[in-house]
Amino acid sequence: MAEAFATITGLRELVTALKELPKEIQGKVLGSAVKKEADRIRNAARSKAPEGSGLLKKAIVSYRDKSSTQARIIYNVGVTMKMRQAGEVITASRKKIIAVKKATAAGKFKMRTAFYWRFYEFGTKRQAAKPFLRPAFEENKAAAAEGIGVSLAAAIEKAAAKLGKK
Repeated sequence: MAEAFATITGLRELVTALKELPKEIQGKVLGSAVKKEADRIRNAARSKAPEGSGLLKKAIVSYRDKSSTQARIIYNVGVTMKMRQAGEVITASRKKIIAVKKATAAGKFKMRTAFYWRFYEFGTKRQAAKPFLRPAFEENKAAAAEGIGVSLAAAIEKAAAKLGKK
């Protein structure tokens, strides 16, 4: 699996101001700023995804990484491999997923995933790569970093003003 990272540096004043806010507000402010920009990259990847693959476009998601903390927010943009039935994501217990697989085998409905995304992104020995995730990230990472800085500055001012009123 290919990974790409963007680290934002040079925001010393904003980080100092952010640390002056209470811990629970710090995470919310930083999280909302990072989520907004992760969604920007997700939307760019969806627009670059190959035409005629509606399932693939729907499967491109942004989500908060489980290893995120209040001080270090990580959002991933990628293709979900959750099963879909008629365009709906099946997010259920393992028992329900097994039941869905059995129903699919019996021909009751068709279960779909966008497993083929990696063939487009990285190519195969018979198909040239037509990447959409990596270019979306590369084209938007500078704007996303700037957007995080702007969002943080505005959110810090708003949170500080709200705290000052209390």
